[in-house]
Amino acid sequence: MNLFLNYYKENEMSEDDHPPIGIVLCSDKSDTLVRYSTAGMDDHLFVSKYLVKLPEKKVFENFLKRELNKNE
Repeated sequence: MNLFLNYYKENEMSEDDHPPIGIVLCSDKSDTLVRYSTAGMDDHLFVSKYLVKLPEKKVFENFLKRELNKNE
């Protein structure tokens, strides 16, 4: 995902765009895999929540809005 985010920042963003974000949805995780996958990434990377099923669309939208507002 880092590849795509960096590509977007360099080639697609407009001056008034906010930095792009990436969301990884997965059903399982390994502490070792997370550690190696996120090594060397900037401090704006957060691993915050694990769910056993996707939330309803409205709940997910509200969560994203709250998180994005925290960063403004």
